[in-house]
Amino acid sequence: MPISKLSTLIGGIIVLHLVCGSVPAAAANKICFVTSVTGPGNLSSWPDAGGSVGLGAADAICQSRATAAGLANPDDFVAWLSDSNDDAYCRVQGFSGRKVSNCGQPTLPQSGGPWVRTDGFPIGDTISHLLSPEGAILVPLSIDEFGSGDLDPPGSYFTNTNSDGEFYSSFTSCGDWTTSDSISVRGGDSVGTTFAWTSGVTTTCDQLNGLLCMEKGAGDPMPAITSSGARVFVTSTNGSGDLASWADAGGQVGVAAGDAICQARAAAAVLAAPSSFRAWLSTDGTDAIDRFDYDGPWIRLDGVPIADGKTDLSDGELFSALNLTETGVYLAFLPTWTGTDAVGTTSGSNCDGWTDGTNGFVARTGLANLTSNDWTERGHSSCDSSSKRLYCFSQIEVLFADGFESGNLDAWQ
Repeated sequence: MPISKLSTLIGGIIVLHLVCGSVPAAAANKICFVTSVTGPGNLSSWPDAGGSVGLGAADAICQSRATAAGLANPDDFVAWLSDSNDDAYCRVQGFSGRKVSNCGQPTLPQSGGPWVRTDGFPIGDTISHLLSPEGAILVPLSIDEFGSGDLDPPGSYFTNTNSDGEFYSSFTSCGDWTTSDSISVRGGDSVGTTFAWTSGVTTTCDQLNGLLCMEKGAGDPMPAITSSGARVFVTSTNGSGDLASWADAGGQVGVAAGDAICQARAAAAVLAAPSSFRAWLSTDGTDAIDRFDYDGPWIRLDGVPIADGKTDLSDGELFSALNLTETGVYLAFLPTWTGTDAVGTTSGSNCDGWTDGTNGFVARTGLANLTSNDWTERGHSSCDSSSKRLYCFSQIEVLFADGFESGNLDAWQ
């Protein structure tokens, strides 16, 4: 996953790529982090709780961790946490109460954020963009208060908050965060993006989890993400494991049909060099990782980096998720056909070379909104399922982030 400062010599010109954390020093964006410390659902039992209980204990923990890390405005941090009286949506904007009641305000507040992680990378725009229906979380919330991505243990943090930012009524929120019994509670996934960041896992109140801490209120606009690399997207269209049956297959079969689908989708979206796109697919004779001559970096259509190169692509952890379609939609919990394991090689199950769409075959699938191994090897599905997408990777680097290669000359007037 290590996205670093990269440079490429092209025609005698050095092209600089994104440096993660390159947020302007003067930007007053709000900060968010996952706590480096963990504990059970009875938050008053945590050492940093300071004698408080429930949501008060959660906020005390966040403020203590922000102080320990030397973050500015530590008293402004609250936990992204809901209980039976207060929704996280309201709390991170400095209010109490329920979202359905406008957080006690005349109109629904929507100005909270934007937020950046403690490594400086933006997680997304204001609060309404992060939640349903848009779900535009740019990167997983996997960085702790000290700027480290080595969460111990990795995995989940308590939220009991749904994709609308509201109390998850199907669960009990650990008795409003006062009990550590073995009852189920909803959590966020530290390797997840759209919707998984707030409600991606089910945990229990007796398990040790972290907290997601967010600086409340409104900050400066989200800093622009400017990067270069070859583009990657997940298709807005879906179909069975017989790729020839897809509308965009163009008369091709198997992996060739997958490539045709990617190229058709890229052309429809007016992306640069649509013929350079290939599908992330393996067969019994060919590994997905070997289908690409280009060795990175790859970026999503919103400019967010995915991987430096093939080694980074196959090390089990992406910088962010491949869940942005060519039409600009962020997908949540939607599976993809891959036939490919975490290191980019064939998993041995691929709908008979992507030619069979019956329930007599199964294939390896991934999950688009996750950055762990699950992005390519989440599970298996019957080949007659028509809900699966494809990952599409270009092999030509885009040098300009302003659409120049696609004919957009607005920035060149």
